[in-house]
Amino acid sequence: MVGLMSAAFAALGGLLIGIIAGYNRPFDNIVMRVMDGLMSIPTILLAIALISLTGPGIGILIVAIAIPETPAVARLVRSVVLGVRERPYVEAALCGGARLPKVIWRHILPSTIPPLMVQSATVCASAILTEAGLSFLGVGVPPEIPSWGNMIASSRLYLAIAPLTIFAPGICLAVTVLAVNLLGDGLRDLFDPHAKRRR
Repeated sequence: MVGLMSAAFAALGGLLIGIIAGYNRPFDNIVMRVMDGLMSIPTILLAIALISLTGPGIGILIVAIAIPETPAVARLVRSVVLGVRERPYVEAALCGGARLPKVIWRHILPSTIPPLMVQSATVCASAILTEAGLSFLGVGVPPEIPSWGNMIASSRLYLAIAPLTIFAPGICLAVTVLAVNLLGDGLRDLFDPHAKRRR
C-alpha cells in the first residue's frame, strides 16, 4: 500500500507540474528550480524528520516518500511535453482552432503515459524499499502493522537459530521489487503508441 500510494501521489503531482511547466516558460523557470531543490533532499532523512515530528504512521510515510519522488516525475513529463509540443500534428491542431486543454488531452497526455508508467513503477519499488528500511530502523510503520522491514528487524535476534525468519521476508521483498519493475517495463511496451505503430 505504501508503494502504490506513494507512486500514485508522485505520478499525479509530477504529471500536473510537468505539463504546466512544459507549456508555461515563467512557471517552468521557477518551479524547476524548486524541483531541483526537492530532489536534493534524501527520502529517508525527510521521512525520519517528518515521522519524528508527527509520530509513525502509514499516511505520513506515504507523504514523506512521495514528496522527494515528485520532482523526478515532473522533470520526465516536462521533457516529454517539450518534445511533443513541437510536433507538426500539435501545431496543426492549434492552428486549426483547437483549444489548448483539448490538445493536451488528445495529443500530449498519451505520449506521457508510457514513460510515466515506467517511472511510477520505479517510484513504487523505491517506496517499498524505503518503507522496509525505515521499518527495520524502527521509524517506519508501527510495529503492530505487518511489514517486511518489521519482520526482518524482529527476526535478526534469531538469525543463528532460525535464519529462514530473516531470509524469507528479504527474498519476498527483493522478488516484489523486481516484479514491480518488470511490470512497469511491460506496461510501457503495451501502451507505447510508437511501439504499436512499429508492430
